[in-house]
Amino acid sequence: MKSDRFGGIVEAPALLVRVDLNEQAYQWVRERLLARDFGPGEKLGLQALADELGVSRSPVHQALTRLVSEGLVTTARGQGYVVRPLTPSLMAETYDARAALELYAVEQAIDVVSPSDLAALQRALERTIAPVRDGELLDKLEYLRANQAFHELIVDLLGNSVVSETYRRLNAHRLMERAYLSLEVSAAGDSSAEHTEIVAAIEAGDAERARAAVRINAETGKRLATEAIELAGGVL
Repeated sequence: MKSDRFGGIVEAPALLVRVDLNEQAYQWVRERLLARDFGPGEKLGLQALADELGVSRSPVHQALTRLVSEGLVTTARGQGYVVRPLTPSLMAETYDARAALELYAVEQAIDVVSPSDLAALQRALERTIAPVRDGELLDKLEYLRANQAFHELIVDLLGNSVVSETYRRLNAHRLMERAYLSLEVSAAGDSSAEHTEIVAAIEAGDAERARAAVRINAETGKRLATEAIELAGGVL
């Protein structure tokens, strides 16, 4: 409370909270994509989305541009923004590219991994195990984010910014997130054991063992993502 200029007691005004319309628009469109409100290949009209959300075109444009960078939306000549169709072949190719970069990273970094790197990797491993029980995901979003962080850390062990950036641009984890969050699937496969084996192999300095573990885990991810998309009829 404070006194006004006449000596009376008045309530202090509440603090104004800045609302980030760009972030709100991004979350709204993204949630609509995950809810499958928009079909694969469907055009996303700027004005129509802006009218529905009750904002100007600018926040929606920013949101769609961000979703393009994440691999969930694409652009087509004469059509503007469209929902990127998620197919088994796209997931397979993305996982193969992801695996190639992870295999290169562990092979090149295996002899230079520091104790602090190993400690960080162990913490990341534990975060991927916590949301899993008996091969099922108890919290899909928590697992997917932890899994992304774990694999990005593996690539970052190399200390090559170009490789790390290229890996992130693949958007493999974003595509997996779309497949899992859009559908009623929660299978984790043998991910916990596979992640544990990757860390153990790196700790042992065994490059061939680490490569084998990374390859197996990538195949598991590819299989689970493909099965999820096939549940949706082969395209998501």
